[in-house]
Amino acid sequence: MFVFVEADVVPILGLEGGIGIVIDTDNIGESGVFATGGGAAGANLGIAAGGGFAIRDVEGVSYNLDINAGAISPTISFDNDGFNAAALAWGPGYGASFSITKTKTYTLNDLIKDIKQFFSNPCK
Repeated sequence: MFVFVEADVVPILGLEGGIGIVIDTDNIGESGVFATGGGAAGANLGIAAGGGFAIRDVEGVSYNLDINAGAISPTISFDNDGFNAAALAWGPGYGASFSITKTKTYTLNDLIKDIKQFFSNPCK
């Protein structure tokens, strides 16, 4: 499950991006914050906040279909293994676009690893 804010600026070719929080219900240590962005094609302009679910991790490359229909913006995402995520956001916008984005996450496990590394090598 994840919550996010997103922006779409796609006048034929453009960009889509977002930031958010992901909660991994199977492994809480993989919960954290994420940022996503990439190129898009279509005609889409909007900004929104919402939530969704993912079958697999949200990290990596995804292929997305985003529709802005007034105040409602549904998105479906696919990765190399097929359908992976669906989301619904609310905010002003109109149009539709297809995007290829890359998502990076910083998880609780990453934070723990960084803290351990800092304290094992404090002078480096």
